[in-house]
Amino acid sequence: MSVDGFGDMVFQLFGDLAPGTTERISRLAAEGFYDGLTFHRVASFGDGRPFVIQGGDPRGDGTGGSGVEFDDEFHPLLMHTSSGVLSMAKSLDDTNDSQFFITAGPTRFLDFNHSIFGFLVEGDDVREAIQSVPVGAGDRPIEDVVISSITRFDDAENAVLRLSAPEGTAGEADVTVTARSAGGEQTRQTFHVSIAPDGEDSFPFLGAIDPIQTSAGQPVSFDIPAIDVEGDAVYYGGWNLARWPAPGQDWRSARQPDLEIAVHPTTGRATIRPANGVVGVRGVLVGVNAFSEVDEEQTDPRGLSGFWDLQFVPVFIAPPSPSLALAAASDTGREGDGITSVRRLEEEGQSLRLVVRGVIQGAEVTLQLDGVELPQTELGRAQDDDGTWRVTIRLDDPRRLAEGRHELTAVQTLREQPVEVGNRSGTVDLVSEPSEPLALVIDNTPPDITSEPSPIALPGRPYRYDVQTAEEAEGTVTYRLVRSPAGMVIDPASGVVTWVAGVGDADPSVAVRATDLAGNAVDQVFD
Repeated sequence: MSVDGFGDMVFQLFGDLAPGTTERISRLAAEGFYDGLTFHRVASFGDGRPFVIQGGDPRGDGTGGSGVEFDDEFHPLLMHTSSGVLSMAKSLDDTNDSQFFITAGPTRFLDFNHSIFGFLVEGDDVREAIQSVPVGAGDRPIEDVVISSITRFDDAENAVLRLSAPEGTAGEADVTVTARSAGGEQTRQTFHVSIAPDGEDSFPFLGAIDPIQTSAGQPVSFDIPAIDVEGDAVYYGGWNLARWPAPGQDWRSARQPDLEIAVHPTTGRATIRPANGVVGVRGVLVGVNAFSEVDEEQTDPRGLSGFWDLQFVPVFIAPPSPSLALAAASDTGREGDGITSVRRLEEEGQSLRLVVRGVIQGAEVTLQLDGVELPQTELGRAQDDDGTWRVTIRLDDPRRLAEGRHELTAVQTLREQPVEVGNRSGTVDLVSEPSEPLALVIDNTPPDITSEPSPIALPGRPYRYDVQTAEEAEGTVTYRLVRSPAGMVIDPASGVVTWVAGVGDADPSVAVRATDLAGNAVDQVFD
């Protein structure tokens, strides 16, 4: 960071512990956002001790920024324990933007309220010189202190050593630091460390919270992650809000009418209940503090900033799982058994069609085989009595389904649902859980008749022929006579043909058809 007339300050950024903050400020610097801005605030405590120098506001009065706010980012290893701490300035919870400050000494009351993302490793004399400039009203320097540029680079000369001890540790230790050059040269420095009790009692803060995911009509519970470095008891709260209410707006009127949240005040167990039929993106506000429980129904959370760590959390409510069935017209053979023949459908000029029910208005439906989407064409939609939609889909390449048993599932997806929760904005695809698997058996092979009839039938004497197929033992084949003389009958289950020939029955032609459950058929013709 180069400051006109003062020199350079070099900071080690904490991308490992505050990655989001580091990335955002680095991006602004790379875009030249800070070039020409000022340190608009040089503040001291009431007793005259130096406090902070603050900059990064394009308005130069503490009210400006880049226009993109982001959430707080805390870590137990990052505290305002000395001068040179680089931290984010803000007005309320999660209103970080572009403004930052550099401490002039320990300021522990800022811990876990302002996001630390770096530490001064070179140029402390520059910081002290800026801290010493004359100021006027509002701690504004009488003469502008201008940041000429901020550049991020890989520093091969400086590093930050972090020392920490578990709570309750006491004693002394010698610490030796070794620095080695690329050429193998090295130098060492040893210093003495005294470990004393920490007299500060820091605020608790929230851990990272991913979007909460559930399905329509399904309550979801989760534990609000909170950290108190001293291990003290903490208190939790939750509000049915997706964003801060507008200035002057009663916060109750900003609540979402189709969502409820309940939070246990001491365990942090939260339960969200979406109203029946609700899908899409909602949000909740959760928080933690060190002092007391709160009545969320009566407390405006806007008045808690500074005492609570608050966080807006998106709630993704996916569509319900649909149901999947084989269309009746595509179920060759016996209807309802889930056994069909693609070959027969093709011979009849038909396609393999499936019906998906329980589809939400506007949802995209996809069929999957073993989790892989199948090529398909939607043929039409019709609304059912419950208000959901019934979708008929044709498989474009049914030959991909080899003979045998398959399990198909359907999912429905609401594409590009807007996310406007707290500082988060964008879109998300909300995908349902898969339907219950549809067991579909593809059988394209006709039965194989393995028996041969007797060619001789004597007048007045019983004639018997047992038609046999390889599948008969499984009970999956039925038989019928396609062509036969008068009086000839066949048992449809066993395939046994019986007949008593008359004197006038001369060389009759007989056709027997064996049909499997998929409707595949084979004829045996004999005289």
